[in-house]
This record gives sequence, structure tokens and C-alpha cells, in this order.
Amino acid sequence: MWRAISKGVRARTKHLIVLGLYTLLSVVATWPVVLSFSTSALGELYTDRAQNIWNAWWVKFSLLDLYANPFETRHLLYPGGTDLYFHALNLPSGIISLPISLGFGPVAAYNFTALLGLTLSGYAGFRLVLYLRGDYRVALLGGLIIGFNPLSLWMLRGQINIVNLQWFLLAIEFYLRAWSSRKRSDAIAVSYTTLTLPTICSG
Repeated sequence: MWRAISKGVRARTKHLIVLGLYTLLSVVATWPVVLSFSTSALGELYTDRAQNIWNAWWVKFSLLDLYANPFETRHLLYPGGTDLYFHALNLPSGIISLPISLGFGPVAAYNFTALLGLTLSGYAGFRLVLYLRGDYRVALLGGLIIGFNPLSLWMLRGQINIVNLQWFLLAIEFYLRAWSSRKRSDAIAVSYTTLTLPTICSG
């Protein structure tokens, strides 16, 4: 029993170290945005950047101020309004970044989402490769290649919804786990991660 507990603790420690490493790499890849985190938005593509900053603001405003459905708004095309079901709202990241948005504003939430996307994409790639190969060194390299690939780094110019590859990767991992183990928890995880995809890629 104690051996199993000790093994689990060591595995969690390795995962935390990997998360820390990818977080550090995310800071390096987006440098020097951390020096002006709440005042200067990452990226040169103004239209895409402005849209994603608006997304961060709208998720916070709709959920915490209006108590309304974030997929419907009258703040665009007023007074009729419009729906956002086919808009790349990136709702999961918007919800995760709510504390940042509340404390530091939508620009900080946007920057946080970019860093989080790189970090979690790398970590999700690590998890997937580790599940398939069972080798920590190979998984670490796999996560680095997947999470910090040239396309993701290019998309940091403004299209940060595409940087958030973690939901795709986690959906694949949990699908493989559910198929192999038939565990309900893995099936639920597949359902959740799959449902996040349209809010990231629509538009």
C-alpha cells in the first residue's frame, strides 16, 4: 500500500516539474509580455487580438455582471444583437481566466490565456505521449514539440484560440483511455473536452 502511495507521489511530482518547465518556456516564448502583463497585449495582428481581448471581457461581463448566456449578446449589432454560437469565443479559457480578468482586466486575461495555452498544450502533449509510450523523456520531448510548435508560436500574434491545443490532445488521450479501460470517468472527460472544441474553433 505504502509503495503504491509513494509511487503515486513520485509520478505527481514529475508531472508538476513538467508543468513548471513548460510554464517557464511559455514565459520565455512570450517575453517580455510578463513585464507589462495588464497593459500591453501580446501579438501584432490587431483585429484578432482585439477580438480575443473582447472575448475575455465579454465572458466575464456576461457571466458575472449580466448573469446571462455568453453565447448571446446585444452589445454587437445593437439593438437587435446577435448570437455567438459560431464565434470563436474560447469559453473554457475565458472561464479559467476569470480571476485574472476580475483582478487585472481583459488585457491581462488575454495574455494569461496565451501563456496558459502554451503551457497546457505542452503538458497535454506530454500526457498523451506518456500514455502511448510510457517513457518520461520521450514524453517531455513530445510535449515540447507539440505545445511549442511553429504554428502555435505564430498564432501568438493574435489568434490565441488556436494556441489552446490542450483540449484536442486531452480529448484524444481520454478517448484512448476510455476505449481501453471502459471507465466512466474517462468517458466523461472525453465528453467534456470534446464539447469545448466548437467554442475554440468556430468562426
